[in-house]
Amino acid sequence: MVHSSLGGEATFVYNKTIFWANDVASPTISASIASQGPTNVPITTDVATIPPSTTAAPAEDPLGITTGGCGVTKGCYGVPDGCSPPDCDFLSTWVTDAAGENVIIEITGKSDGYVAIGFSSDQLMADDDMYECMRHPDGNIEVFSSYSTGRTMPTREATNSGVSNVEVAYSNGLLSCRFHRTVRQTARAGTGADQYFDLGNSSYHIFLAVGPTMVQPDGTVQIAVHTSRAYSDQPVDVTSISLVAAASTPILVKLHAGLMMSAWMFTVSVAAVMARFYKPMWPNSTWCGVKIWFAIHRAGMIMTVLLCVLAFVLIFFFKEWTFVTGTNAEIHAIMGIVVTFLAVAQPFMSLVRGGPNEPKRRVFNWFHWAFGTGARVGAIIVMFLGLDFPAMDLPDEAMYVLASWVAWQALSEVILEQESLLKCCCETKTKDVEEVEMQTRKSASSVDLNPEPKTPNPPNSGFKNAFLVIYLTVLTGFTVAMFTFIGLH
Repeated sequence: MVHSSLGGEATFVYNKTIFWANDVASPTISASIASQGPTNVPITTDVATIPPSTTAAPAEDPLGITTGGCGVTKGCYGVPDGCSPPDCDFLSTWVTDAAGENVIIEITGKSDGYVAIGFSSDQLMADDDMYECMRHPDGNIEVFSSYSTGRTMPTREATNSGVSNVEVAYSNGLLSCRFHRTVRQTARAGTGADQYFDLGNSSYHIFLAVGPTMVQPDGTVQIAVHTSRAYSDQPVDVTSISLVAAASTPILVKLHAGLMMSAWMFTVSVAAVMARFYKPMWPNSTWCGVKIWFAIHRAGMIMTVLLCVLAFVLIFFFKEWTFVTGTNAEIHAIMGIVVTFLAVAQPFMSLVRGGPNEPKRRVFNWFHWAFGTGARVGAIIVMFLGLDFPAMDLPDEAMYVLASWVAWQALSEVILEQESLLKCCCETKTKDVEEVEMQTRKSASSVDLNPEPKTPNPPNSGFKNAFLVIYLTVLTGFTVAMFTFIGLH
């Protein structure tokens, strides 16, 4: 068994003001540069494994990685808030050696596959300098120097440039690695040379991730998509004692997400259902001089446009009016712009729709349907893409809730469509009458001496009223659930 604690790194003084990063963006507090002597341990092979002790009390971490000295003698970044091994989902510490030539990096996480640390010039998983602590299916553990060019499998550097003094361990579900990484830039061989960052002259965002491994057809073992991750909101200087403190998603990002969810999960869904399936309902009642269905439809669509425009402005203000980079981010942004344009265009189109019997009314109806349907479908795609953003880093449950909402919306519209197709053919309304019904009608309580006779309720009105209550209740539940996820992360 290899005993491998870092000489001079531990401290018996615990700073009660230390806060640990949750699985969200985090600001950084930097103190003056501190260094520590080189580790007094032998260089081990990349595949060395340290079994757990059976005689002594269980160690906090198989390599002895602790949070002692964080913010005092070493820099740290841990998840979740206030964690200490073995309770951290993942933890990284760093400190420079006495000569200032190497950064001693420790990473540990709850994984039997891999735990990785990456340095990035931005908050996107692209063009990053990465280090994989990976456990093979046979139990051997290796550290790989890698680089990524996007959300794809990272490419490993054949010579493990700049990595030395590797120690590895796995015990009780905790995978840990410690290694030296040279501070100054060393050219990588071949492709990816520019992804080997000079840690001495610049600060970088830190990414931490854990996940499973997968065996390739050629027999090699590679890391798979992470199951959990964290990243620093601000760049970190790993040659100084940098303490990454807990913080939530920026408020403007939360507002952007919440407003968009309100628009496309709730207001537009209600407005579309009312226009498509509830025109014949409540034939003798009006709101603000128009039929109830049209009043709700109009109010819902106006709210959708206002929420979209506000969310659009907030996120561009947050990004300082610059466009995002990265494949998923670019798709999200471009589709979001298109969806917002389609939403904003709708009220302007309605101003020139013409009367029910005018030829251009049919053209308007087709464009109104096409723009509306395209915007709703596009918004669903945009929302799913947004759930995977590092700036949000929502739990997997958020994806399940959003998928369940899509299923519920589709099921509700199928049920209402079938009800409309199967209802009795005894209705006397025509399409032209339905078009006119959105216009102002005289009330029976007006001074008109010949009030219009009351129109009987359509068949199955009881079912449609009851289903509307159920639909709105479930829809509200899904929306509140998404608000909760956004608010807590």
